[in-house]
Amino acid sequence: NEVADKYGYRRVKNLRDLQLMACAGILEKVIPERDDHGYYLTAEKRFRYARPETIKFGRDFNSKFRDEFAKTLKVTELVRTAAYQKLLTKRGKTRADGSVSWRRSCHLTGSCLDISKLDISKKPFTSEEINWIRDELVYWEDEGMIEATEEIYNNHFHIMVFPSYLGPDVIVPADEEIIKES
Repeated sequence: NEVADKYGYRRVKNLRDLQLMACAGILEKVIPERDDHGYYLTAEKRFRYARPETIKFGRDFNSKFRDEFAKTLKVTELVRTAAYQKLLTKRGKTRADGSVSWRRSCHLTGSCLDISKLDISKKPFTSEEINWIRDELVYWEDEGMIEATEEIYNNHFHIMVFPSYLGPDVIVPADEEIIKES
């Protein structure tokens, strides 16, 4: 949340807000590539949006994983609205209820993706594959490109991708500036 605030990321309140951010180009529609490097996407269709850096990281990370293990990753979550986040909290699927600043979900900004540790057939990845994912995520964290958390309770890796993943010289205007310009 500190990173989201630092970059002036707007939180998606509802579907109208999501569409506004998509029309302004802040969020992009996520369509998994149809070739052999595409990942398996299970996020609800109406929430298949993310920031450009998040989309690029997901594709790049999946491509590396596929080259290493001949399997694809499964992306289970991308952007969420505040209303959907409340529903997930009520159902006990998340503890990010927004009651205090550090309990706000970065999914509301479109900067996060969740990668499941289960493949399409629901069989667990091998310990070698899980360790590879961990090592890769630590590498990108050390490079200052992401913030990753392994969530044991939800059985996935939660990854926030920073704009710096697009390149060191990328300047990201605050979302409100982009919306006003568009």
